[in-house]
Formats: sequence, C-alpha cells, structure tokens
Amino acid sequence: MVRLDRCRTLFCALKESPRMVIVSFILPFFVLAVDVIILEHAIRINEQYIMLSSSMLFILSIIESVVVLREIHKHYHQLIDERKIIIMLNDFIVKSNHKNVEKIVAEFLTAHPEFFNKKDTIYKNCYQILEHRETLWKKKLTQRLTRFIKPRKQMHENDVVSAFIKEYPVYKKQTDEIYPKIDKIKISFAINNEYTKRKEKKTRK
Repeated sequence: MVRLDRCRTLFCALKESPRMVIVSFILPFFVLAVDVIILEHAIRINEQYIMLSSSMLFILSIIESVVVLREIHKHYHQLIDERKIIIMLNDFIVKSNHKNVEKIVAEFLTAHPEFFNKKDTIYKNCYQILEHRETLWKKKLTQRLTRFIKPRKQMHENDVVSAFIKEYPVYKKQTDEIYPKIDKIKISFAINNEYTKRKEKKTRK
C-alpha cells in the first residue's frame, strides 16, 4: 500500500509538472536503457574500457534521475501549498471584505503565522485574487445594468441610477462606476438599433 501511494504521488507530481521537467525526467531512463545494452555487450565481449565507460555513464544517469525526481517532488509540494494558500486567502478576502493588499496580507499572516515564510507568494496571490474579483464584479455590474436599462432606454441617467440602486442596494457606494457604464450601454444600444434599421432597409430592397 505504501508503494502504491508513492507511485500515485509520483504520477500526480509528473502530471502537474511542466513538459520540460517531464522530458528531463524521461531522458535519463532512456540513456540508462541504452547504457544497459552497451554494458551487457561489453561484458559479453570482455571489453574493459567500454565496461568502465558504460558503468560511469550508468551511475551518472541514476544520479540525474534521482535529482530530477527530487525536483519534481519539490515542485509538486510547492504547487499543493500554493493552492492551499489560494483557497484560504480567497475565503479570508471574502470574509474580511478588504481591498487593501497590505491590510489583507497583514491580517492573514496574523491569523495564519505558519505561512509567514510564504509572504511573497501570499502577496502575489492576493493581487491576482483581487484583480480577478474586480473583473468579475465589473462584468456582473455591466450585465445587470444592461438588463436593467434595456426597457428604460428613455429614462434620464439620474433616474436610472436611483432605480438601479433601489433594486440593487449593494451598488450604493459605486455610483462613480455606474454612470460611465450607463453611457457606454446606451451608446451600444443606439449602435445596435442603427445597425438593425439599416439591415431591415436592405432586406426590404
């Protein structure tokens, strides 16, 4: 069972490793296979010089395989640790609702001091998570605004914003973001309407 677990771990590590690392792991085994054939032939014909050279190459190939295997194992565990940090950091950001990276990292390390040696990784992932959340937030806001404005194209911007915030109070503090988006959405509707009218005229002709 222990060997099976190790084989499973090795397979997972290889699966998660970059292609070049996998190639560098397979290559020494290919060299070993060729070397075994040469060594067997040298022993059969009793050629000591070839036997010595093949033996040295055989040992070097084994050492290279072990080194590469350790690197793959190290990379795999680093990847697992980083994924664990990302999940925990994402949950922490959602709960704390902060947008300041310095504050998030400081509070996260206070709550999880075991990750203090991973401070650079936490900073990097924190920026990425916040960027991703910001992108999703803007996308969701645009989608909601587009659906909301469609039946209210003739309404004044201020009235649209008031009605939208009334329906979605979560955006109460983001009016600076909402106004420019309303302009863009209305322009997009106007362009689509113009395109539809031109298409209809061509169809009639």
